[in-house]
Amino acid sequence: MAQEKFWWHDGLSPQEQETLIQKIAAAAHYNELNYFGCSQSVLGALQENLGIGNEGIFKAATSLSGGATISELCGAVSGGLLAIGTVYGREQFQDGVNSHDDPICAENRRRSRSFLHKFRDEYGYLICRDIRYQTRGIPPFAQLLPPDPTPEDWARYDALYPNHHKCADVCAKAAELAAEAILAPKVVIS
Repeated sequence: MAQEKFWWHDGLSPQEQETLIQKIAAAAHYNELNYFGCSQSVLGALQENLGIGNEGIFKAATSLSGGATISELCGAVSGGLLAIGTVYGREQFQDGVNSHDDPICAENRRRSRSFLHKFRDEYGYLICRDIRYQTRGIPPFAQLLPPDPTPEDWARYDALYPNHHKCADVCAKAAELAAEAILAPKVVIS
C-alpha cells in the first residue's frame, strides 16, 4: 500500500521550509491563545498548513488537550504525534505483518522518536503537569479544577495562573518540531 503524496514531498528549498515551519508555529501559538486546546492547536496548525488529516482526526484530538484532561502526556506533544502519524502511519492492518516488521511503522517510529527527543531536550519533560510547573508555576497534582469545571471555576484558575501565553509557546515549539519531523527527508537504508 503506497502512502499518500503531499504537495511538499517534491521538496522545498531550505528557506521555503523554514518559512513554512515558522508559519505553522505561529498558527499553533495563535490557536492556543485564541481557542485553547493544546492538542488541537498544534494539530490544526499542521493540518491547515500541510494539507493533512481530516475533521475526524481534529475532533478526536479534543480529548488529548491538557494532558488528556488529567495532566499526563502533554497535549501539544499528542497533537504533533497525531500529525506525524497522519502522514507516516499505517492505514490498516495487513495479515501477517506486525508493526515491528512494517517499514511504514518503522518510518513513523523514527520520525515520532526524533520529535519526542527534541521536545524533551527543549523542556526536560513530556508530561503536561511537569511542563506547566516549569513554564507557568502551576503545582503538579494541584486540584485546581473539579471534574466538571464551571465557567466560574475556569475564571478562578485563570486568575491564579494568568500566564497562558506560556502554553501557547509550548504549542508553537511542538508544532515547529513536529513540522521538522514531517518535512525531514526520508532515510533510505540500503
